[in-house]
Amino acid sequence: EFRAPNLIQGREFSAANFDGLSFAPHAAIDYTSDPPRLYVADPGNNRILGFADARSVQPGDYADVVIGQVDFHRQLANSPFNDADQPTEFGLLAPTSVAVDREGNLWVADAGNGPLPRPFDDPENRWQRIDLVIGQPSAETRWSPDPQQGRLARPVSIAFTGQGQLLVADVAHHRVLRYDPPFFTGMDASVVIG
Repeated sequence: EFRAPNLIQGREFSAANFDGLSFAPHAAIDYTSDPPRLYVADPGNNRILGFADARSVQPGDYADVVIGQVDFHRQLANSPFNDADQPTEFGLLAPTSVAVDREGNLWVADAGNGPLPRPFDDPENRWQRIDLVIGQPSAETRWSPDPQQGRLARPVSIAFTGQGQLLVADVAHHRVLRYDPPFFTGMDASVVIG
């Protein structure tokens, strides 16, 4: 009915082949909440699934929150328009990695999309608006093939240091960028490695 490559119900994950690279689902746990939350990047379905209690998730459980799609049953590229060439402030395109910062905000490696405010604070809101964009001037900006300080082309993995710095692996430019807080949209990287 929804014309997807797999049956999408809100409890399954799909790998993705994107720009000649293969990406498997990736998980992060939010330890700032009680109970701890589990987020899974589902690159093949262009979404993030959130589970309210990471301690009790069992195989086959349905997610409690979906991010990047209009509902649990779709896999639109850059939802709601299904246009891979037009990023939106609500949709995702093959999100490859997730991380949670010290405040419980969810960060997504997705062609420049940035953190989402604590998604479980409003689980009924299917349109989690991006608060901040790292690696691009805005959420609607398409990536640039030219390597620039702070501009990402294909972010595939993200993590936080103990000091709260954001590390992003940019596979298209064969490098890792470090961004130091305070974070703001369009900021340059503090350090370029590689």
